[in-house]
Amino acid sequence: HIGDGGKWVCDPYRLQNKKSCLVYSAGSNGDFSFEQDLKSLLPNCEIYTFDSGIYNCPINICTYRRALIGNGIVNGTKTIEMLMKELNHQERELDILKMDIEGSEYSLFMQMFNSTGTNKVYPRQILFEIHIGQREDHITHQLFDNLRQHGYVIFHKEPNLIAGSKFFEYAMLRLTNNFTN
Repeated sequence: HIGDGGKWVCDPYRLQNKKSCLVYSAGSNGDFSFEQDLKSLLPNCEIYTFDSGIYNCPINICTYRRALIGNGIVNGTKTIEMLMKELNHQERELDILKMDIEGSEYSLFMQMFNSTGTNKVYPRQILFEIHIGQREDHITHQLFDNLRQHGYVIFHKEPNLIAGSKFFEYAMLRLTNNFTN
């Protein structure tokens, strides 16, 4: 879906050739169109969907877990690291992290990049909606600076015309050290 909910994936053909692929999708709000489209394109991917509501993933598409994604401190939220530990995925690469978590992306990214834990998680691709204007401008700039400092580059962005003028969809790819050096 263009405008709200749809996300762009970089180089899905590389992921098709992986023996195993791991995708976390946070904030579905009961809409599993991303998961369905991704599963049809990448049948080898394990897709885990998280939301605070009670939903059921379509059969053979994804695994649903009720969880509120965030910094792991506020309102019973869980970090990506916490979820990976719960699901015994600590030794796996998180190929895609897709998020539409209604403003919590700020605290999640702050936790992700300031984590002192030994199991830091840096997904290969991050696809997210950002709510610009809910924070001071320098906070948004800091978020993108942190993404850049950790090797992420923007490969797609578009305004979310359905949600309003302060909502944007971003897709980022984490470049490898071989590429950046």
